[in-house]
Amino acid sequence: MENATKIYNNMFDERNLEQILEIYADRLTYFINNLVNDINTAEDIMMDCFVEILSRNLKFFDQNSFKAYIYKTAKNKSLNYIKRNRNFVKTDYENITAVQDDSIYFNETKVALLKILNDFKPIYKTVLYLCIFEEMTLDEISNVMDRSTRQIRNIKYRAMKKLRKASKELLNLEVL
Repeated sequence: MENATKIYNNMFDERNLEQILEIYADRLTYFINNLVNDINTAEDIMMDCFVEILSRNLKFFDQNSFKAYIYKTAKNKSLNYIKRNRNFVKTDYENITAVQDDSIYFNETKVALLKILNDFKPIYKTVLYLCIFEEMTLDEISNVMDRSTRQIRNIKYRAMKKLRKASKELLNLEVL
């Protein structure tokens, strides 16, 4: 844990920056792509997030505080992009699996889950993505989403209920 703290406190070291990018670049791009639905824009926003963090020379106590901060920055930058380009941003979230490349391994279960999440409200999809794929706690998600922990818990409950229903329907269709 002490080694991880050194990495996040000394991001200007090239080796540390490479490690951080290796850990977060693809996952963050995927998260942003869920919001803006354009892989090229998602990659640009992801790089902007890292540039902003590097330019501020912030110190982080641990990996969790960095992770929450980078995802919150990504969410805010994505929403700003959507506001500026409201007429051009697609909101149907069809191309959710566009980020999949050789560096990311998605098994069939995750792909099926992502297809189900495509039909969910953006807030449900975001909370479930952060909870399931990024393994964030409710407190971390509430920090990223600028909502109370109780609100996130309620959103997660409703989203999981909808996910269970959608999974049952999908299983029934596959059996027929």
